[in-house]
Amino acid sequence: MVSPLLLVLVLMSTTLAMFAQAQKVRTPAPKYLDTPLDLAWDRLPPHFLGHDIIGLYSAAKRLQGAEKAEYETSDQFKKRIEGAEFEFFMGSASENLLAFITPAISKYDADTGILRMGVKLADPGGAQTMPAIVVWRVEESRNFVATNVYGARVPAHKAHVDSYQVAVDNAGAFPVEVIGTGDDGGSKDLIVASVRTSVDEARRIKATLSGLAICAMKKGKPLTSEDSILQAATFDHPEEYSEDMHFLNTSLVAIWFFDESGRVFARVKPQLFIHTP
Repeated sequence: MVSPLLLVLVLMSTTLAMFAQAQKVRTPAPKYLDTPLDLAWDRLPPHFLGHDIIGLYSAAKRLQGAEKAEYETSDQFKKRIEGAEFEFFMGSASENLLAFITPAISKYDADTGILRMGVKLADPGGAQTMPAIVVWRVEESRNFVATNVYGARVPAHKAHVDSYQVAVDNAGAFPVEVIGTGDDGGSKDLIVASVRTSVDEARRIKATLSGLAICAMKKGKPLTSEDSILQAATFDHPEEYSEDMHFLNTSLVAIWFFDESGRVFARVKPQLFIHTP
């Protein structure tokens, strides 16, 4: 007969071993960066999230619109603003270096073995004057039945988007190109990089490929701007679209292309253009 004490010891050791094994496989969930990006990184952490553009935009709006409170002295207000700037610029005296994940467009040429990758840099379409890169889009839409004054009814659709973008004040330093052709719906206004790779590797890369817009925001400049567009519905074309665009005002430092493992495949830096008459 097995001793009760021996049975208890066996069960305890088994439970502890299972617990230790469970602890080994548990990995921390990815988090947004809360420090400036290090440009010297050879690769990014797996499942890299970059910085939180919505959180930074909200913080920039609060900082940009801060007003002295009624019972706050001028010195207290100055110290409060300095503290908020220190937090927003992550301890930097002049600027912060931010990294935002962006959609990447890619196309492989099996004849040449070249994979071309691009990030969209274009006029957002409203009154915003600086080109911008879309980082995040939140869309709400609904279908409904519209009627006119004569009682005619037609199915209609309404969509609203809140987009968060980085406006770029040095867009001319990054020449834009096209990936694809008119025959296959080529994509325009892209900051592009190319890498040579095999067919199988190209398939693997494209599955989780992303762009990384690395931007600098400087103290003393307007931090944010806004814009909006509205395409009103008509009875003949019952599709309404509206968008509120929220911009962080930045200078573009580089575009990186990477996959979910953190491997960086290409880096695009600004170019120096010399104009000759």
